[in-house]
Amino acid sequence: MAALAGLGLIGAGAASAQDALCAGQPTGRWAGGSAEGSDVATAAEPFDMSTFVPVDARAVTNFTLSAPTTVRFEAKGTFAGDPIGWLYDEAGNEIATDDDGAADLAVRGEVDLAPGNYCFAVGNVDSGLLPVEIRLARADQEALTVAASEAPLASGETCAQISNQMEASLAPGWNSSIPVSSDVAVWFDLAEPQMLTIEAEGNNNDPLLNLQNEAGETLEQNDDHTGLNARIDRLSPLEPGRYCVVVSTYEEDGSSVDVSIRTLDRAEIERARIESGQISPMAGSDIPVAELGTLAGRIAYEMTIEEAYGWVAFEVEQSSLAMIDALALDGSDPQIALFDDAGREIARNDDRGDGDYSSRVVESLAPGRYLLGLSSVNAASEMTRIIIDQYVRVR
Repeated sequence: MAALAGLGLIGAGAASAQDALCAGQPTGRWAGGSAEGSDVATAAEPFDMSTFVPVDARAVTNFTLSAPTTVRFEAKGTFAGDPIGWLYDEAGNEIATDDDGAADLAVRGEVDLAPGNYCFAVGNVDSGLLPVEIRLARADQEALTVAASEAPLASGETCAQISNQMEASLAPGWNSSIPVSSDVAVWFDLAEPQMLTIEAEGNNNDPLLNLQNEAGETLEQNDDHTGLNARIDRLSPLEPGRYCVVVSTYEEDGSSVDVSIRTLDRAEIERARIESGQISPMAGSDIPVAELGTLAGRIAYEMTIEEAYGWVAFEVEQSSLAMIDALALDGSDPQIALFDDAGREIARNDDRGDGDYSSRVVESLAPGRYLLGLSSVNAASEMTRIIIDQYVRVR
């Protein structure tokens, strides 16, 4: 997936259109790092970004189209929260807007666009700093969110229409190994608002989950959260009432699925996202971070990488160009993700090309602290060598 090299953030009342692509909007960054690399019409994968949006500010992503295209724009809170989105053309005309067009207060919209340049601005309806995930894609590519009106994943039946019915008591939590030869409806009741984690771990099968309210409306669904296993983290509290989870598998061969429903643990979710490289550890986190010191010409460092991301940090004292390499050693296959100290994703890479499994990012960095995450694509314990070279403009 292409990743954004940081997002332009500016207060809504302080927008400067001097370098902005879309008139009247804050200066943004290209979805693929450059205009040439940000064509949604031809991109093999969706453009994924993550950033933090303060109150009264907008994060702006620029993209281009070389041909008429149906574009899907999406944004959702990383843990919870309520983003709002606007789509603009280069002249600054609002083409579309959405708030809560997807489940869990997320932004989702689809619009037919002519060739040209466009901007997707994401705002913050909440009262604090909002971490968000953003995706720009064609309508035929995988979605980031679940449409509020989307039907259940598996058979399309509501819980009430399913013949295999079960009851679950959530005090303190519930888990069961369920043979699945056809859809199974697992009902539970909530006496007070609650955030939940629902998991389905397959046994040589591929499970799916679909969370519904008593009326049979889909609230959230998931397939392949981790490997083939499904997981729903319901970050907005479910109101008191009766709910149901549809458990299904693609195989429907009677093999078992281990299903659990429990109170959501924010710390568990945050740690899982850090270990998967989706976000970086913040100050005060218990995630180990190796401090590499100040970048002054070159930093070289060797480390063992695993499937879970490991982290290093370095300081930049003057604006400069940094070339960061994670070298493949003895058959290793590293992937890397670079973040600034505020947690904004700057760049990521896997395989720098020409058959080389080493990874590389080249970025202009302002003074500050940066965090680099490294993971093994092979899901094995491997050695990699990090080389960070600094290039400073000579005046």
